[in-house]
Amino acid sequence: MRVVAASRRFWAAILVVLVLVAVQAVTGGSPRGVGAVRGVLLEALAPFASAVSAVEGAVRSADASVAELVALRSQNLRLQREVTALGQESTALQELTQANARLRALLDLRASISALLPYPAGSVAARVIARSPATWWSAVLLDKGSADGVTPNMIAMAPSGLVGRVSSVTAHTATVNLLTNPDTAVGGMVERASSRDAGVAYGVAGQTDLRMEFFDAQANVQPGDTIVTSGLGGVFPKGLPVGQVVSVGAPRYGQQRTAVVAPAVNLADLEELLLVKAPPGGA
Repeated sequence: MRVVAASRRFWAAILVVLVLVAVQAVTGGSPRGVGAVRGVLLEALAPFASAVSAVEGAVRSADASVAELVALRSQNLRLQREVTALGQESTALQELTQANARLRALLDLRASISALLPYPAGSVAARVIARSPATWWSAVLLDKGSADGVTPNMIAMAPSGLVGRVSSVTAHTATVNLLTNPDTAVGGMVERASSRDAGVAYGVAGQTDLRMEFFDAQANVQPGDTIVTSGLGGVFPKGLPVGQVVSVGAPRYGQQRTAVVAPAVNLADLEELLLVKAPPGGA
């Protein structure tokens, strides 16, 4: 747009010069004649000059508008980047806050476990670093191993209850078999004071809940009852939350009463665990 305006000014100037040269030739160079003709020409060219000036003003205004739009676009992009950066910082802060809350819960769990267990129990906090979709409900891999004091058969706990136990370790990792693993069995009992009936809870392949078989075919158990570890078998200490009874099956002749138990811990969403030393002599 600036090039067009400059071109128009150039050709207007050429036209004026040509006219003046022609006048000079016609009048013979007489100052009076040239002045008179120059006045007439300038008067005649005044509208043209005004139009050219108006066009130039419009071009300058358009250039200024384009410059303002470019500046506004640049400012908008900068603000968008700042908003994105602030959003990322907010997300990171939320993650950090949640992680701190989980770690505080583990510290509280460590204190309560130490008070609950009748034997000195060392513990190690560990983070879940891997789990396979094919074995999602069977095992998780942790970021602590024998170099950190982790040993096989240590009890894996979350703030809300029992998770499973360590099945194997390397120098810097440990595998935990979850309660829903068919190879995991835990002695449990009804926490209700009017019952205390006991049995064994274990995982079922492809199921997210546990199956519990009671020793007494007429066991006093009902939906909503809380199941805790019984301490029988010496693998898990007594009193750790296992889960809640979802349904109870009517025993057939010669069979045990069974129940479906939902784990106390959300095993699908594990992040940090507390590994606790198993009872002395526990297998």
